[in-house]
Amino acid sequence: MTQGKNKDSNDFAGDDLIRGAYAIENQDDAQAFYRLWADDYDDHMVEKLGYVSPTIVDEQLLTHSGTPEGAFLDIGCGTGLTGQALAYRGVATLDGIDLS
Repeated sequence: MTQGKNKDSNDFAGDDLIRGAYAIENQDDAQAFYRLWADDYDDHMVEKLGYVSPTIVDEQLLTHSGTPEGAFLDIGCGTGLTGQALAYRGVATLDGIDLS
């Protein structure tokens, strides 16, 4: 399994943006919050916090499907980090949907 820079889940707890995400109470708040964070979400999550979930999802999906061929749907794709990881591994047909 891929390891990130931050192995302890408590590393995220001290981050203001993560605390803000957990404070969201409704869909309107979520859309407004992520609209403001979207421009630097990828850099913040991956570079600053060592976020590795997209890589783990990519590895597991391709391990269980056995091939990058076929069509994949990323539900809750956000900014597309998992889609980027899948494309890097050869997935050519990928659609994504996200409420934010």
